[in-house]
Amino acid sequence: FTIAKIMFIILSIILLLVLKTSNGCTTFIVGRDVTVDGSVMSSHSNDGDGDTAGNLMKVEESYHSENERRVSGGFVPQINHTFGYFTKIGGYASLNENQVALAESTCSSIFPGKRSNASILNIVDLSAIGLERASTAREAIQIMGSLAEKYGYYDAGESLLVSDPKDAWIFHISPDDTQESAIWVAQLVPSDHIAVVANMFVIREMDLNSSDFMYSNVRCCCFVNPFFFL
Repeated sequence: FTIAKIMFIILSIILLLVLKTSNGCTTFIVGRDVTVDGSVMSSHSNDGDGDTAGNLMKVEESYHSENERRVSGGFVPQINHTFGYFTKIGGYASLNENQVALAESTCSSIFPGKRSNASILNIVDLSAIGLERASTAREAIQIMGSLAEKYGYYDAGESLLVSDPKDAWIFHISPDDTQESAIWVAQLVPSDHIAVVANMFVIREMDLNSSDFMYSNVRCCCFVNPFFFL
């Protein structure tokens, strides 16, 4: 073997070891004007759960007589009718019967979450509630964001790519500085664009007067801490 070949083998082994121990999620979303058939497409590479199979199950459409729904940390009111959706067993919901889809990537945020009676929702809860109730991507974002603000979000900083047959959105969420609510923002991906989120928030600027953005109490929180997203 030449020195070059030996170095190539050593570097290849190091790369394989790094890849084997990687722990993250990369998500892609593609606008409808980029694809050949006009479809909106999204993808979620989930390396964060290690060697688990990631099996899917279907939650069927349902009508509810109960007025409450249990989530991981408490209860939120249930609605009368919920849509069917696919979810990873023990993990994120992915696609509902209206073709509203989610792809998740964990991100860093300034504010830590704290599970309490005042903060009961995590990202798995939000993904399931969003898909069981939403007919469009915009509606899913509004549902997840408003519930997180009202019932509290205690999970890590998270990003969801939210899509339907027409639109593609990036949704970011974080616990807020009180640990009893949530900060969130969403941006519409132009139909001729592709977006990638790989464990880091990517929305850096907002037009508060544009319908291409949705958001929570970000203006108030920015005055308290202008660097809450990293």
